[in-house]
Amino acid sequence: MRHAVRKPADTKPQITHPSAPLTSQPGSAGGMEFRSRPSLFTSPDKERASRAKHVNKSNLVSKFSEFTTSTVQSVQTVVRPMSVAKAPAAPSSDAPPQPVAPARRAQPADAMLKKGLARADAHEQPAYKKPKLRSRAARKLGTSTKVVSIGAAAFAFLLLGAFFAYQNVPNFAMRVAATRSGVHASMPGYQPAGFAVRGPIHYSSGEVTISFNANADAARKFTITQKNSTWNSDALLNNYVASAGKMYQTYQDQGRTIYIYNGSNATWVNEGVWYNIAGNSSLNGEQLVRIATSM
Repeated sequence: MRHAVRKPADTKPQITHPSAPLTSQPGSAGGMEFRSRPSLFTSPDKERASRAKHVNKSNLVSKFSEFTTSTVQSVQTVVRPMSVAKAPAAPSSDAPPQPVAPARRAQPADAMLKKGLARADAHEQPAYKKPKLRSRAARKLGTSTKVVSIGAAAFAFLLLGAFFAYQNVPNFAMRVAATRSGVHASMPGYQPAGFAVRGPIHYSSGEVTISFNANADAARKFTITQKNSTWNSDALLNNYVASAGKMYQTYQDQGRTIYIYNGSNATWVNEGVWYNIAGNSSLNGEQLVRIATSM
């Protein structure tokens, strides 16, 4: 696209003051006088020159510093003589020779092992006895811990035996009553909640009676009477339950025929023994049947 661009003009810088040749004049130094060559510009930048005069000059620059050689103080270097150690004097021929210690030889491993075994006497010392510690209770009682432990174990055994004896007192009393009355009597395996045996077991010839009372209500109680009898379930119904005009219900469980009458009373026979539950117990039919099947 050269046809769209104007060709630059060939301009040359114009010098207003042509340079003058250097000439020498007589009377100058060396018989020559030099004339300075004028600059290419007409006038220097006066504003820049005036601004340069007012620029702060640092004293750290040697060109502008006022430090001169007159302020330098002479420093005298003090050289101290060094002491030289004297060489040891050679021994005189008259002095007796000093004995030289022989070099220590390294001991072999066998010798060191024997030496260590000779000094190993820890196995000959008495065995360490651990001090016996006493418990607080033993310190208060002034006795050993072993005695306190034996006493505690014996006390616990007595408590356990007393608990089992208390639990088995009714069974033991029932065995005595059954033996003396001649009735094959037994304690019920099921005991209604809230009821417990009260008083001793009463017995006579051919009859045993157990009394139960409620723990929270003294008015609720019942008795279980066991007698020798030759009746069967039909004879019991005809001779005792139906003859008195009682309202009854019949239950069959585990080979037993149980008659529940008057609300909370029950009777049945089993293996020659007539059982009768009577009293104001407020027991329901399920509880009465469970008592009967547990005897």
